[in-house]
Amino acid sequence: MPEISLLTRAASCYERAGVPLDAVRCYRAAGNYRPAAQIWENLGAFQEAARDYAAAGAHEVAAWIYAHHVGDIPAARAELAAAEATPGRPGPAAGAATPPTAATRAAQLRRRVIQARCNAAENVAGTETLAILREVMQHLEQGREPLDLARVEERAVQVAEVMNRPDLVALLFAAAVRGGRYQAVERWSAWSLRVLGVPLLLPEPGTDPAMVADAADGRPAGSQAARS
Repeated sequence: MPEISLLTRAASCYERAGVPLDAVRCYRAAGNYRPAAQIWENLGAFQEAARDYAAAGAHEVAAWIYAHHVGDIPAARAELAAAEATPGRPGPAAGAATPPTAATRAAQLRRRVIQARCNAAENVAGTETLAILREVMQHLEQGREPLDLARVEERAVQVAEVMNRPDLVALLFAAAVRGGRYQAVERWSAWSLRVLGVPLLLPEPGTDPAMVADAADGRPAGSQAARS
């Protein structure tokens, strides 16, 4: 429709001119909620971002923002349920079972991490949350499918931080290192510097696994190797 096209073009002009709120107004008037949500998110207006992501049908993104940035766990769980109920989402097949695709497994893993974040916020279902984090570790170390593991790792680390479990953070990063994930060593060292105030000297992927195990357990590098 011409009006929608004009509104979208106006929104783009406002963005380029550095007037984000007018850009949001035009995007929303055009019914184009996702770019509006992205602007809100970049501005740190997370409540508004979650609302517009939900309006755009991006329920999974809205769920994470409600849980992690807004702290509205009932809203997060509602958006997570909406993501699960989205039309076209693969469900149990009638007759012969169809193996889930990599995209389906990726979505399931991301949503389980959001579930863990909700559990951590409410301090409930600790056993379930630990099981989810162990599942993430397994995928980071052994998974070879494109399961959006960079985002999954980042969010799982944030869940462990909310739980005040630096040991779980270390285990997540160690799994990523063992799995050869891109720049996992750098991310672990940056986290250590930011949270613990000290950088870590970690082995590169493919070196002695005992040294990685030592780092994950907080022992001096090589101590496990020396004992074996």
